[in-house]
Amino acid sequence: GAMANLFYENLPDGMHDVLMGPQEGLFLTGYDSLRRLCLVLYAPPFGQRMRVLSQLPYRDYGRYTPTVLGAHDAPRGALYVLLYQTPISWGIERMSLYRIYPDSGQQVLLSESHAPFWAPTAILPRPDGSVLVGLSGYGPLMRYHGCNDTACAGLDTLDTAASNATGKAGMADISGPGGSSMLCLVVGTDQLLGRSGTVVCEQPDGSL
Repeated sequence: GAMANLFYENLPDGMHDVLMGPQEGLFLTGYDSLRRLCLVLYAPPFGQRMRVLSQLPYRDYGRYTPTVLGAHDAPRGALYVLLYQTPISWGIERMSLYRIYPDSGQQVLLSESHAPFWAPTAILPRPDGSVLVGLSGYGPLMRYHGCNDTACAGLDTLDTAASNATGKAGMADISGPGGSSMLCLVVGTDQLLGRSGTVVCEQPDGSL
């Protein structure tokens, strides 16, 4: 079939995630350091003007930029957006999970907590309605659970082999044995040493 190519120049300087959108367009999540805004953008096909769907303010105190990750909330036709601000000595930085509705730009703050030391590298909504957060370096897997239309019940740290693996990056659910959902993720990445990592999958007994 035909393939449409999208080209956009002069994007804000901190774009992190690219997600498929409607009508072959793209959703982009990231930040604009000049305006101190985190952004959710929609890039339509056929060279149409990119538009801002939602804006989230942040503070970096001139030291660290935020991490802004996105994922589809398919049952609601919305997006999950995770805003992380690197903790510094004052300890007031937060990690916040939002639901953004692209049609209206409505923002729903689902959960807010103190920012962990390790920055997140990926988020993954799961079939049970929870949202996994993979942290970089020696950080664990965290999970927002009990997420409904207005809030998540809480954020906890998983004690699993996948959580204990270091250098986590991208994550995905695939169909496992018997049609069950199986978590696969990249582990062992190390930006400092230039290691690219390995793809592993979580077995029914919890091993990788």
